[in-house]
Amino acid sequence: MDYRKEIDGLRALAVLPVIFNHAGFELFSGGFVGVDIFFVISGYLITTILLSELTTGTFSLSSFWERRARRILPALFFVMFVCLPFAWLYLMPSDMKRFSASAAAVSVFISNHLFANQVGYFDADASLKPLLHTWSLAVEEQFYLVFPLFLCLLWKFSRKWIFTIFFILAAISLFAADYYSAKNSAVFYLLPARAWELLMGAMIARHLQIKNNQEPKQIVSEIASLIGVILIFFAIFTFNNTTPFPGLYSLVPTIGASLIILFSTTKTFTGKFLANKYLIGVGLLSYSLYLWHQPIFSFARHQSLNEPSKFVFILLILVSFIFSYGSWRFVEGPFRVQNKITKKQILFFSILVSLFFLVFGYFGKITDGAFGRNYSESFDLIQKVRLDRGKNNNCGEVPVNLRTENKACEVGISGELKSFAVIGDSHAGSLIYQLDVLAKKNNLSGYNYTLSSCPPLLGGSSFKQGNDQLTCNEFRKYLFEKIARHELPRTLIVSARWAMPIEKKRFDNKEGGIEKGDDGAWGAPNFEILGYQDSLKKSYIESINFMLNSGYKIILIYPWPEMGWNVPNRLSKLFLINNRVTSSDASVSYGLFKERTKLAYIALDSIEDHPNLLRIKPERKFCNTIVNGRCIAHINMNPLYYDDDHLSSAGAALVIEDVINLIK
Repeated sequence: MDYRKEIDGLRALAVLPVIFNHAGFELFSGGFVGVDIFFVISGYLITTILLSELTTGTFSLSSFWERRARRILPALFFVMFVCLPFAWLYLMPSDMKRFSASAAAVSVFISNHLFANQVGYFDADASLKPLLHTWSLAVEEQFYLVFPLFLCLLWKFSRKWIFTIFFILAAISLFAADYYSAKNSAVFYLLPARAWELLMGAMIARHLQIKNNQEPKQIVSEIASLIGVILIFFAIFTFNNTTPFPGLYSLVPTIGASLIILFSTTKTFTGKFLANKYLIGVGLLSYSLYLWHQPIFSFARHQSLNEPSKFVFILLILVSFIFSYGSWRFVEGPFRVQNKITKKQILFFSILVSLFFLVFGYFGKITDGAFGRNYSESFDLIQKVRLDRGKNNNCGEVPVNLRTENKACEVGISGELKSFAVIGDSHAGSLIYQLDVLAKKNNLSGYNYTLSSCPPLLGGSSFKQGNDQLTCNEFRKYLFEKIARHELPRTLIVSARWAMPIEKKRFDNKEGGIEKGDDGAWGAPNFEILGYQDSLKKSYIESINFMLNSGYKIILIYPWPEMGWNVPNRLSKLFLINNRVTSSDASVSYGLFKERTKLAYIALDSIEDHPNLLRIKPERKFCNTIVNGRCIAHINMNPLYYDDDHLSSAGAALVIEDVINLIK
């Protein structure tokens, strides 16, 4: 196979956007498509080699896997070994436990399945996983475990149908990816949804073999290869974490890469651009760059109290290049030379290191990530809250199937006579566990009617789209019909994240804590006439008055402070850095809280006083108490939140104490 400089340039075009995307540069919002480009390149190169060997009769399965081991394992294992001391120093026990599990999974190329069960690729926590990027290596190795054997069978029995069979399998994989990715984000990591990209490269290799690598007309090559670059840049700069992926949208960068491979030569403008020495240099380092950047970024984020600045990330990218050159020069290169390292040696090396990381993963599990590190009881308490994430005694949200008999979860003691019901979104849901505990102590019983991202409003539509929006709209219709028919307990505890819908944006505490996630605007009714905020204010008032006019006693819980940063995470980092936590740590400005909730307070305060309307304002417990001018995040290192805005059991207790007194 002749060396094609432009392919190394295409590798650079794939890896650089991935790096800048992972560094948080918004310009490269679609940089994750670089992995899709890598899949196409890999499928093309590997299949080209296999077809050449099958043609000449020199194919050997053991030789193929030896080449893969030499190409993939030395640099991968070297990076993982370098990660170990930094993981021990910087990672909290729970993170260390997950890291050790991921290291074990990487060593046997199943990390994609591990991450599929842990975190969505675009979730905020994804950037904190040092080995998250190895999911793509796992996908490739799973593919190449069976692909050479499959190709050998096709070559022997159905040679003329190879391209057609590849096309059919790729089409099935693509449409399966498009269908299932909308239902389950875990599909992003899995081979069945990615096989078509590798097969696309394989189809290119087969097509070029059939055409005997004949070059098309110059004008065709110029236009097609230029379109390829345009498609790739379009995906890199316009796609983002809301783009449905993988699926039909993935065709944009993969077709772009395919056009470049098919039509780009050193005679075309695109080929000359990709074959310049700088892009070739980056392309040669691309594998090592891909390996190094994620753990470097991840450990920097773990060590920093706030998200590192863009300047810091630029420095980290330079560090990635330095490390990449070192591993390319002194690890990748030597292991590829067979007369220096034999097949037996590479086999022994691979098995030994894989066993080491499997044992490492086992110790991470049995020590809960401690690995001999001792922490105080206070630190352990923070970790417990961090991991509990508001779990509520198996009393979850209202069931999705609302057309069946009432199956809302019970809160408090068991019994037919219910004295209250909790209605609201996930903020109301975060109160359930502590409400269950105190209700049992006071012989009270009620129902949980909460649904995430679904405030209890009469009009408008959910923040979410598709099936989630439909579920919310059906839930609210169901809920208010039950209220109108007087089918709920007489007392309704109403709580929601009142501030975010009316502000239409996530919380920024102005001190480095910026809540991650999409800004959410409620589909407020009649906003074209009244204006968005006035319309939502009217909806707040009408919804509560509807409950009051239906004869219910309403315990209305006002907003509690949002924090902007994940409270247990921040307290953990502060403790690890300073070996102590002050009462003001992780707190936010009281003045900023007042500013953030001003419109929500105006709306809720506009509800006229009523004998059955009882108001609870959590700010009286959270703000300007222990720390003057601040809203606290913990009491004696017991976090009041399990993330940045949902209350932990300790935080909920501050609110529920008042609620219980009003139910009695």
